[in-house]
Amino acid sequence: MEPLPTKISPERLRDTVIELKYDSDIPAEYILGLVYDAVEDVLAPVNKQGSNELSFNPFSSIIINPRKDLFQNEFIRLQVIEGRLIFNSNGVYKGWIQYKEEIKKTLDLLSGKNLIKSINRIGLRYISEFSELQIFDKLIWNFHYTWKQSLNLNTSFRTEWEDNGDMIIVNLANSALPHGETFSIIDIDVNYKFQEPIALGETVLDTIERLHHKEKEVFFGLMRRDFLLSLNPTY
Repeated sequence: MEPLPTKISPERLRDTVIELKYDSDIPAEYILGLVYDAVEDVLAPVNKQGSNELSFNPFSSIIINPRKDLFQNEFIRLQVIEGRLIFNSNGVYKGWIQYKEEIKKTLDLLSGKNLIKSINRIGLRYISEFSELQIFDKLIWNFHYTWKQSLNLNTSFRTEWEDNGDMIIVNLANSALPHGETFSIIDIDVNYKFQEPIALGETVLDTIERLHHKEKEVFFGLMRRDFLLSLNPTY
């Protein structure tokens, strides 16, 4: 099997979400404070005044809610909400090795405090954005659709399949902006639900590593060879 690139240049990642769905014997209202105590050596709470969350209410306009559940350092952000630990890179993605190490540090601290009883599902979602191109023309899948010679400016496509117990969801989108610019998105979600909940430990980290590798297989496997080479891959 041909090796997968370790990076492309410039980096196109917009989001690098890793989500762990967990169970805990600790009441939800106490979790945030205990998480803060556990991770304060590596993550700091985000300033509420500088980080507001937007939500939409059908009976009113946009509501701005102060964030109370977000922690970060130079490399990662962690959100703790509704039985989920949600990691994302902070700022420019520093690469998988650095990202994984920061997540491991955080999980080790949480494990040491016995805050998490078990993990029952892990999901990894990487979203890449490409400016000034139509992504459907660059992939191995064939997309042929026209309507009375019209040019398709905004198109989206979604498909999902199962691969050895992993659920893979791919969303592709082309969009045109009002002032004539175009951009495309490749959104790949790989998730796995354990048959039985497992303890927070090496199996969790191994599963995250496996899902990341599978996401890369799908991401690079979808690309035509000439398009991949145009992204300046490093091996």
